[in-house]
Amino acid sequence: MARELVKLTNYETGEERTVAVTQGHMLAVVAKAGAHRGNFANALMMAYLAADDDAWDLTGQDLVDGAARFFTQWDYEEGAGEPDAPLAPKSE
Repeated sequence: MARELVKLTNYETGEERTVAVTQGHMLAVVAKAGAHRGNFANALMMAYLAADDDAWDLTGQDLVDGAARFFTQWDYEEGAGEPDAPLAPKSE
């Protein structure tokens, strides 16, 4: 996995975002979330990290819960065009 593009679509607004998921995201999920939770769950958490800079502050179950909340608003589809920038941090 060098870089995989994932298309995210907001259910409410229809906004589409494309994020690049890298090996760094995979390593971060393993380090932050701990135990292997299955390939699809890991893929969702990697896309969450790629899409939302605030996700990098989360670890363990908080990362899992954050991804779960994120994907109640966004649809996940593998394969897409060019990546967009991550969402702006909420702290701004």
